[in-house]
Amino acid sequence: MRTALRLAVAYVALCVLLTAISQLALPACSTMTTPRDVAIVLGGGSAPDRLTPDTTMRVAAGVELYRNGRVNRLHMTCGNTHPGTRPGRLMAEAAIRAGVPPTAVTWEGQSLSTLQNALFSRPDLPRGETRFVVTEPFHGLRGAASLAWAGRPAAVCTTSETSGTPTRKAKVLLREVAAWAVNIPRAIAFSIASALGLGGVFPDILLA
Repeated sequence: MRTALRLAVAYVALCVLLTAISQLALPACSTMTTPRDVAIVLGGGSAPDRLTPDTTMRVAAGVELYRNGRVNRLHMTCGNTHPGTRPGRLMAEAAIRAGVPPTAVTWEGQSLSTLQNALFSRPDLPRGETRFVVTEPFHGLRGAASLAWAGRPAAVCTTSETSGTPTRKAKVLLREVAAWAVNIPRAIAFSIASALGLGGVFPDILLA
């Protein structure tokens, strides 16, 4: 019993450490100097007919990378958290309104989690490309880990900050710790199923 408790405490501590590294140690997109082929912009939730402030901020960071010549194109990924909406498409439309050519923007609108962001985006991310993953600081490391798990590794750059009040930011960080705790075993289970040839029958909803 004590061993199990110690393992559980160590696992939670690992998730806290990963969240802290992500929040405190990742570079801002505005500091990027090395060009890459594509910026993968991860959605931060959606409203029925508009982008949330989180997602809007992430899209803006991706657009700036494009304007500054740091990437050749953008890929938007965010799924249908409200019936009838496609946040990925709204993200793409926002980037186009900001001046990115339609030919330089792709999107997917089915993913409901960061693991699904990575998995469902693979068709739009050819092997051999170089990539940034763009999101808020707290989320950057998990975003990069998810893409690496999906076989599409990317460097991380972040928005300047996490939006919201201090109370909201604290809740976001706690939720991120929980997301790490849940995502690690889910990713491992999916990888084992795929290695056994069962990836096609592993329900996508288990990655949501």
